[in-house]
Amino acid sequence: MRTRLFFYDDDGREWLVHDGLVRHGEFEILPLGSPRADFRVFDRTAPRERRIYSFQREQQHALDETLLERQFIGASLVITARPPEREAEGEAR
Repeated sequence: MRTRLFFYDDDGREWLVHDGLVRHGEFEILPLGSPRADFRVFDRTAPRERRIYSFQREQQHALDETLLERQFIGASLVITARPPEREAEGEAR
């Protein structure tokens, strides 16, 4: 059974947290806190954003609130989706 972990940033936005590694070019989700994980991923759906934190060698993979916040701050933004563009102003008038 997988456990879901949600992280809430300082703006109250909800992020789903995954631990995993890349094997054969595919991201494989591992149980949270797995020492085998190379990455911790923070996913948000609306608007679509993804941040990835790379674990350093020998770094703890604990699920501690303070540690999660540091990892979130240190994570790289890899996916972002902007809201759809509004119609040209000339057409809207």
